[in-house]
Amino acid sequence: MHQVLLNLCPNARHHCRGTWYLRTHAIGWEFYIKIIISHMYLNTIKGVKYFFMDMNLKGSLAWFTAMLIFFWAPLSMAASPLEIQAWLQAHNNYRTLHGVPPVTWSSTVADSAQAYADTCPSVHSGSGYGENLAWSSPASHNPGVSTIVQWWYDEQALYDYDNPGFNSKTGHFTQVVWKGTTEIGCGFATNCNIPGKDNIWVCQYNPPGNYTGHFAEMIKKIRSK
Repeated sequence: MHQVLLNLCPNARHHCRGTWYLRTHAIGWEFYIKIIISHMYLNTIKGVKYFFMDMNLKGSLAWFTAMLIFFWAPLSMAASPLEIQAWLQAHNNYRTLHGVPPVTWSSTVADSAQAYADTCPSVHSGSGYGENLAWSSPASHNPGVSTIVQWWYDEQALYDYDNPGFNSKTGHFTQVVWKGTTEIGCGFATNCNIPGKDNIWVCQYNPPGNYTGHFAEMIKKIRSK
């Protein structure tokens, strides 16, 4: 379990009085631990700053010679083998409908996607890969991999095959079925504590799609049965 210090004592003098709060997270729940620090002393020894604090223990002062700050990152959920299969199946089922080759899983691309998911992003990364994002809330609401890819693919209904090109309303769909993409990697993080974005899914694509001037070649109509 990791913790993050939320409120630091702002006084930079040799001592200050303050109240610090540690915020502790776990899946689906969170609580606060309040620690009252009576004094904090700052000394500099050979250029290294040490922080000391004293607390009243049973009427006497006890000196503590270190302060630990625990950093909490959103819960990272690297794809399991079953999830990898689900990501590939969901993408390749739609790609088959459009007559384009299947994609394979890249651990390198997946590492990039997971690292970005762990930052709880609200915008695209600019990683150099193609990228689709999705969010859900609350943290307990996880619709599953196939539904996430379906959300992206459902933009197909808005795509104009007679006037091929990029549109922000169809960019997720066109990346899913982009003919030139051969590899994908996806990541997931939860407990992001962003309104409407407690869960985040990131899929990245190599080579990236949605290149201007290539839509007619790379986006195929659904094949006739």
